[in-house]
Amino acid sequence: MDWEPPAACINRIVKAALPEQVQVTKEAKSAFAKSAGIFILYLTTCANDFCKDKKRQTVSAADVMQAITELEFDEFKAQLQAFLASFRANEGSKRKASSSSKGKESAAPKAVDAAPAPNNEGDEEGAPPDDDAAAVVEQDDEEDDEPVVDDEDDDAPPDAAAAAAAA
Repeated sequence: MDWEPPAACINRIVKAALPEQVQVTKEAKSAFAKSAGIFILYLTTCANDFCKDKKRQTVSAADVMQAITELEFDEFKAQLQAFLASFRANEGSKRKASSSSKGKESAAPKAVDAAPAPNNEGDEEGAPPDDDAAAVVEQDDEEDDEPVVDDEDDDAPPDAAAAAAAA
């Protein structure tokens, strides 16, 4: 099997790893891409072997970590475990926010007035439910998670824009 990750991803990784003034030839970028593809396939095959040994069909993060050890890349294991812990915490908070949002939607009427007011202190509890996606668009890049009104009348307060969108 011949596979390579997207060139843009490889270029971004190489650029981040090297000092700004260093230039990389097309041939070197191609070599990085091919090497990354081979490594991914090798790691995946090893992780899949551990999965098969346990009579499962789904490769888990534990299988990947076991493959990292098997392939003697132990120096990366601590960094990967830290990433995995962060990923799991992020996924857990997304699920918690999603389930609490769904619970509020089923208990509360669908009117716009029933939506909680946005909290300007960056707390996710005050975020509007997903039903108001047409009126309020969340910005992922900002840390304070303030909603942004997506309406032609930019001078109107957010509550008026949401009421106008619901009408």
